[in-house]
Amino acid sequence: MTGEFFDPEGLLTDQGQVSFTVELQSEAVDEIVELETSYDAGQVAFSGIRTDETEIEQDASPELQDGTFQAAYPKDIDQLEQFEPVLWVARVEYDEGLSDESNPDEERRPVTFRCGDGSPMTWEPLASEESN
Repeated sequence: MTGEFFDPEGLLTDQGQVSFTVELQSEAVDEIVELETSYDAGQVAFSGIRTDETEIEQDASPELQDGTFQAAYPKDIDQLEQFEPVLWVARVEYDEGLSDESNPDEERRPVTFRCGDGSPMTWEPLASEESN
């Protein structure tokens, strides 16, 4: 993922929470797998996949640098091997963890950013995936 606001100093604070998620949807729209890495108080709190039935932590080797976030989620687990995505959505949720006069009721938290116009995009497998 890329974005101007991907600033480690701004996102990984001692009170902030941020999560980077790619939501994969199958033809059965209610079947969803989320690839997620979340940070709480500057440290990785969770990295792995979530489904309706399970949450599996994985070593996704997340890296947050100026302008980019990158993680690699291993596909060789049952929940992903059997899953065939047709749509995907990328989103970033950020909560600075602070209240002040401009936001006393925390009504604007967390802030969610979505890729493009926020609509799901068509999943297109890499060429190497098509040959398997």
